[in-house]
Amino acid sequence: MTAALLLGVLGAPAADPAAAGGAADLAEAAALIEDSRPEEALDLLNRWLKKKPKDPQGLLLRSTAHFMIGDLEKGKRDLDRSLELDPRSRQAWLNRAALELADEDYAGALEAFGQAETLDDSAADNSLNIGTVLLLLDRFDEAAKRFKDYLTRNPGDPQARYLVASNYAMRGFAQPAIANLRRAVALDERMRRRARTDPNFAPLNESPDYQELLNTDGFRHARGAPIARQSYDRPYLAGQSQVLDAVISSLQLAGQAFDPQVEVTPRWALVWSDLRIKVSDDGAGGTQLELSAPPGRFSPGQWQALTEQLLRGVTVQLHTHYRRDTD
Repeated sequence: MTAALLLGVLGAPAADPAAAGGAADLAEAAALIEDSRPEEALDLLNRWLKKKPKDPQGLLLRSTAHFMIGDLEKGKRDLDRSLELDPRSRQAWLNRAALELADEDYAGALEAFGQAETLDDSAADNSLNIGTVLLLLDRFDEAAKRFKDYLTRNPGDPQARYLVASNYAMRGFAQPAIANLRRAVALDERMRRRARTDPNFAPLNESPDYQELLNTDGFRHARGAPIARQSYDRPYLAGQSQVLDAVISSLQLAGQAFDPQVEVTPRWALVWSDLRIKVSDDGAGGTQLELSAPPGRFSPGQWQALTEQLLRGVTVQLHTHYRRDTD
């Protein structure tokens, strides 16, 4: 495990000013940590702990701030002292587990996650955390049971499916990884795009089934969804597609918000804004643009105005591009 993963796992407790004797500094420090401003949080926490050196919450917050700036030694020292003073802090045990994972001490991580589960056996992340470590310990059957429990507690949650898939992929278990990712994508197609940049899925890059999943748009429009299509004689050239560039430029010029993380494959590309925008190879040397939205999202008048504006903008951008090419 790397330090980058460590910072992604560690958390800070929500400060309770009332329980801490009205310590507003703790609440402010927690907010600064949440806002990725650990240096400012440390200034507040150092002052607080000078007055209250045995405050376990202050120590836990300061340990997180130290970890965020890369000072592992001080972070560990504060975390150990916080647990010594308050061994019933679930967040402290979760942070200890993150440290053990970073050091690849999987037995230690399993013990720490077990302590966290003992303190709150109803927490939704217990089985995910423990299942992940069991998988790292090559205890596959036990991990599978934990992941099943986690998914049962989070039915219909694409994030839950994705996290289970990512953990299986990390260990190279292609079949359960792809099966869970496929379910995640069916619930939210953006999970497919997320997998493309997730290093946990790198072991599956040579899998034909995984590549098929990445390159297949299995989206099905709901009954009654408004759809508008337009064809262009420009070839679809993946990331070099003039139509895709024209769509993005048109959205920007119109001031319409859109997700800047565009999903691009050799045969199609997806842009998400208030609309689902698909740019694809039409199979005849041209490009098809498809605009759609969930049923009821727009009134008929809003849909017509929105799609006409975007299609007009795409036409203008393509014409401008053509003139530049021919000048």
